[in-house]
Amino acid sequence: MSKSRTVILLPLSCPGEHREYGEEDEAISEKTQFLKNQTYNELTKFRDKWLLDSKTQNYQSQHSYLSIMGSMLYLTGLYPTFPIPISPSAWLVVQALQECGAAIE
Repeated sequence: MSKSRTVILLPLSCPGEHREYGEEDEAISEKTQFLKNQTYNELTKFRDKWLLDSKTQNYQSQHSYLSIMGSMLYLTGLYPTFPIPISPSAWLVVQALQECGAAIE
């Protein structure tokens, strides 16, 4: 698990590209459309993988427990010694963004 506190989000636009607010997808450059599609496909794969894993591991009953334990470990300052996320929801979002290439550590 990452212990990084800094995440860099990469924009989904190409250098020099300028779009007005409300433009349709037809006006998006080919490079940007490719990046959007690739990101969408990777996020879909991530979602499907985690939905399957969460069902097989009964994650719905563990989410609240992980949240409480993460909060307590953070409050006591012991969080660096235990490999559980402080916020499981935020951890999943960061994992998804890193896996699809929209964020780097």
